[in-house]
Amino acid sequence: MTKDVQIITADFVLPIEDPPFEQGGVAIAEGAILAIGSKEKLAQQFPRGNPTHFAQGVLLPGLINPHLIVDANALARRLNTWLDPNNEHFNFVEWLLTYAELKSQLQPEELSASIQSNLNSKHRHYHARRSKFLG
Repeated sequence: MTKDVQIITADFVLPIEDPPFEQGGVAIAEGAILAIGSKEKLAQQFPRGNPTHFAQGVLLPGLINPHLIVDANALARRLNTWLDPNNEHFNFVEWLLTYAELKSQLQPEELSASIQSNLNSKHRHYHARRSKFLG
């Protein structure tokens, strides 16, 4: 397994749940975070890992996929008829304008529920993937 591990390090690491630290990184395999720690710890834990260092860089391990559309769950039911780009009648500009209009009509509690749902989904996905690799 370790031969497929990518170790990404930077001068600064800002984990979501732990304090920031210097000279650390993340070990990743198949899109899942396996470990977060110092460069030395990761090199020991994954000796065959493929390292990449970003000098003067900052890693945010909890934000591997920052393209999270927090209102998507709340709008999905309203946009179902517009979601199929394979449909010959699909018009992206029209879809985008409709999305913006519906988004402006979201109530705060709908947006809050959508955000929570997205975060819970990402959290479950992260732990499921991590368990697959770490046992």
